[in-house]
Amino acid sequence: FFSCMKCNYYPIKCYQSKKKNVRPNNFVKFMRSHNNGIITLFSRRTAQSFCNEITKYKLTHFCKSKIAIVLSEAIEKELKNMEFLKIYKTKKPNFESMIETINLIKF
Repeated sequence: FFSCMKCNYYPIKCYQSKKKNVRPNNFVKFMRSHNNGIITLFSRRTAQSFCNEITKYKLTHFCKSKIAIVLSEAIEKELKNMEFLKIYKTKKPNFESMIETINLIKF
């Protein structure tokens, strides 16, 4: 767009975010329990962080009893090395569609 408009565009890095699990004990406890638990992932970055934590705490096999709900195919791809009970992708990439998907799940 910018080059078509003959504009000079220079991206400026104006913020930085760090991935941090602020409650690792709760994370591990949830993953080790709650069969048929639901994990909602709203971004690729969150999915990446989630997978890193799963690997870090050696919790991969606990994913088999969890359901993941994601907003997009890109987020779903981040979970490719995890073996979830089921992965649902919402119809639309928004909160309302996430809620609708949760309501459709039968336990």
